[in-house]
Amino acid sequence: MKFQRRLSAEEEKDEIMVISRYIRLVRAWWRYNESVRELARLNDRELADIGISRSEIAAIAWNNARNT
Repeated sequence: MKFQRRLSAEEEKDEIMVISRYIRLVRAWWRYNESVRELARLNDRELADIGISRSEIAAIAWNNARNT
């Protein structure tokens, strides 16, 4: 029977931080995809009305996802 070594408090904290960062990244990616889908549905005139060109959609969506 093998016994697992118990993690130190510092190791547990590091593990939790990695998991938290992963969760934040997944949530940001989800928001990014949602923004891209919504903006891509707009026609060029609607995008121009809000001051966005089609080529800027990915950058704007990622910036929005990271800052939300």
